[in-house]
Amino acid sequence: MIDDHTKSLFEHAVLMATIARHEAAKSGGLPNYISPTDGTRLVAAQITATATIFGALVEADMVARLRRAQGD
Repeated sequence: MIDDHTKSLFEHAVLMATIARHEAAKSGGLPNYISPTDGTRLVAAQITATATIFGALVEADMVARLRRAQGD
């Protein structure tokens, strides 16, 4: 079970990855037609982006917590 803070970080990661996908679509970075194979690749890319962003958020949060603890 994950705590509420970690769940919040994950929700932010999902939101940020979704926004990135929409921005890529708006800028022409995604094709108009998506075949089933391309769709699978897009899902994999979305999962990878979410995991990468989540990892970065967790790391940044951990660093911030350590800095706050050292400042006490």
